[in-house]
This record gives sequence, C-alpha cells and structure tokens, in this order.
Amino acid sequence: MSYTVAYLDLLDISRRSSSDHFDGPVMYSISSLGGFLEKQRKAGRDCCIISIAEGGLDGDSVRLLTEVNALTLRWESPLVPCTFLSPTTVRVGPWVRGRSTPCVRCFSMGEILDKNSAFRMDERTGPEAVALLGNEEQPWAGATDATSFPRLVLENVRAILGASLRGAPVKSVWGRALEYHLLGPGRVDISSWRVMKDPYCRYCTASSSTGKASATRRLSRVLHENTKVHEHFGVGDAVDPSYSAGDVRLAVTAPYDEPDVVDLRQSLPDIRSMRTITIEEAILRRRSRREFGASELSLQDVSALLYFGGGVTKWAKTRDGSDIALRAAPSGGGLHPIDLFISARRVVGLSRGVYRYDPLRHALIPVSGPRDRADAPSSRPARGGLPIDRASVVFLLAATFERNQVKYLERGYRVVLLEAGHIAQNLHLVATARSLRSCCVTAFIDDKANELLGFAAGSGQSEVVYMVAVGR
Repeated sequence: MSYTVAYLDLLDISRRSSSDHFDGPVMYSISSLGGFLEKQRKAGRDCCIISIAEGGLDGDSVRLLTEVNALTLRWESPLVPCTFLSPTTVRVGPWVRGRSTPCVRCFSMGEILDKNSAFRMDERTGPEAVALLGNEEQPWAGATDATSFPRLVLENVRAILGASLRGAPVKSVWGRALEYHLLGPGRVDISSWRVMKDPYCRYCTASSSTGKASATRRLSRVLHENTKVHEHFGVGDAVDPSYSAGDVRLAVTAPYDEPDVVDLRQSLPDIRSMRTITIEEAILRRRSRREFGASELSLQDVSALLYFGGGVTKWAKTRDGSDIALRAAPSGGGLHPIDLFISARRVVGLSRGVYRYDPLRHALIPVSGPRDRADAPSSRPARGGLPIDRASVVFLLAATFERNQVKYLERGYRVVLLEAGHIAQNLHLVATARSLRSCCVTAFIDDKANELLGFAAGSGQSEVVYMVAVGR
C-alpha cells in the first residue's frame, strides 16, 4: 500500500527550518488537516500524518492531542504524534495504525507521557534498540543544540516511518512510543516501549454503528487485548529476539538438578507399558466427580497420573546434538513452564506430604515442611461445597511464567495457562481410564496454595494456577 506522508506542524518548525525533511504537504491547523484528509479520501489516496506539537499534562495540550487523534481515526489514517516535552526531549507515539494499535487516549495522557508508567511493556532502551526498528544509521553527530535537535529527530522518525510503511521485516513501531533526549553534543538517548491498549477506549475501539464502547470494564479484557498478535507486528514483536534456546533449556532442567535433593528422590513404578481403555472411551466416560471415598490410591496410580499427565514420553536429539525431553502435554517452544506438585494424603507406599514431580527421572522430590501441610489445599477454600479434603491426592499445577515469557513476552501468559489445561485434561483422562474419580479446582486461596509449595509470597516467580483432586 502506498501512503502520502503529510505533516501537521503546530510549532512552525517547517517555516523555521531550511531542511528539506518536510517531504510532503504541511498543515498548520487542525481545521486545515481535516480538509486535507477529506480531499485525500475522496481522491482514494491513503495518508499518514506526522503531527508536531508541544505537550504536557495541561488541559490545552491534552485537548489538542485528542482532537488530532480523533480526526485521524475518523479518516482511518495512520498517525505519528511527535510531542515536544522540552527543547531537548521529544516523545513520539504511540504510533497509531487503525484500531488494532493504542491511540493517544487509550490510557490517560499521564501514563503515555510518563515513560516510567506501570503500564509500560516490552522496554528497549538505547540507540541500538531503535536500530531494530529499521533505522540502522544514527546521524546524531549534528545534534549539537536545541536548534538542530528537533530537525534530526523528525528526519529520524521519517526514516523509520518509511521502512514501516513499506512493511520492512523489522520490529514494528505501530503501537509503540519512542523518546529522544538530547544529552549533549552528538549524544542522544533513545528509548522505545510498547504502550498498552484499552479495549474500552471510546476513541479507537467504538463500533462505527453505535459510536460507543462496552460499558462493562474488566481487567481480563485489558489483558487479552494486550496479548494479541497483529498483522502490523514485525520481527521481535511477539518473540523476544534476545531469547537464547540454550539458556532456557538449562532453566527448564534446573529445578530437578538441585544437589541437596538428589538423595531425597523417591522413584516411581515404571508404568510405560501399561495400557487401559482407548482414548475415545476415556473421553466418553470422563466426568468431574466431587465426592471421594476413604480408599487409598496405589503408587502405580500416582505414577500413571504423573507420567501420562506431564512426564517425559520420549527423548530426542536437537540440531546441535544435545538431548531434549518430549513430554506428554504440548508446551509452547518446549519451555515447560508448568511444574507438577502433589499433596499426598492416602497413597500406599508414599508418606503423607507434599512432593514435586521430577519428569526427567520420573521421581518425586519431597517439599520440606510439616506433614499437615498436605491438608492445606482444602483447609481454606475460596468458597464452600468442594469436598476435596477427602481426595487421596491433590495435584497442584504451578507456573513459572518467566520460563515461557522470556521468549514469548506478553503473549506467553496465554500459552502458560493453556499448557496447564493440557496437563489437567491428561490427568482427568488417566484417572478415568483407571476407574478413579477426579475434578478440577480453581476455588483456592492463592497465597495459601503458594505457601504450601514454599513459594515466597509476592515474589511472582512461581504461582499455583490450577488443581486437580483425585480419589476413589
């Protein structure tokens, strides 16, 4: 698609500059911009607008940015707002392209203008970061003072924009914000980060028929919106380009190689050759059972549940010749962020307590703590009516989010929860095949469940996300 790049210059920079970097039509008022966009639409031409204005949190600045934002969205034109916060600091963005990227009013202006905002995502800092956006050359030697600095920033923005509009296979700037800060002669600090999108923003997500966005605001919808993959994404927007498969592979195996637990592992019976009913029959029979008897489970039952639930079913070779474990449940990128724990209450041959499953050796590792902790999952339910206290074993699925998100960024949060679902379904089907009763549990107190497994409160490193109760 071919775009005409036009400028809305509310600071008269083009009139005060002898540079030829304004290589397109220039408007000096919002009304003239509106007329220009209308003519372009009638002529069937697509435009991208670079707006230049002073910015701050005062009412006039916010009103001005909002009017430009609303006007360009109305005509569905891409927008690159360049906001001069001071003579030596320029904020560029968010770069708006259609309704899939955040507009300048998706969140409050304070959050967009504050680069330290809690809503900041996917931060990249320094000139080398902007090189990822398609601008390999950094012509900052000429940035000597506040007079030359704005001209060079605009030339830099225009160069990046040109690559972006051509669909260059680089990191996309659409939905991002950039900040240029002049530190001294020839020294410019550049920051880049992705701005979060508000799915309820009435400026950029309202339907064309009603002009209104949904009135019911939910944090979960904000999360979903900001984990989407879009057409305008470039290389590195959904997968971190700095990701190292070798480092992550070590992190995946590290929890099971702790020296102080080697002698504590309890091997589980080998049930690899065990077969029961067909998978189709197991699916037909599967039902959630919330009542359990007092009978014990055998160690073979527990072994089968763990192995076919999330165990290593095969070993393979990678291209570099190293070994890689293939497991019973699919995992994005083979990163396996979900670890299986069990709270054993009544298992023949297994002491009452809490254990971590080591899938690489098909063994259990005791989690240190008092034995009565095994009752914790059912001692404080989030609501009543869940008699999992009579379950023989409770499986706790714990997520180490960073193990996945080190590669898949925000999108990885979805992938982690999906993996927990894969493993839970495996547990259900194995329980059904062995004539056991099972049910999934989400109504648990998170802090209590995490404390049970020894996770530090508020650390965010590992979190229990799902439970499966099993018994007879």
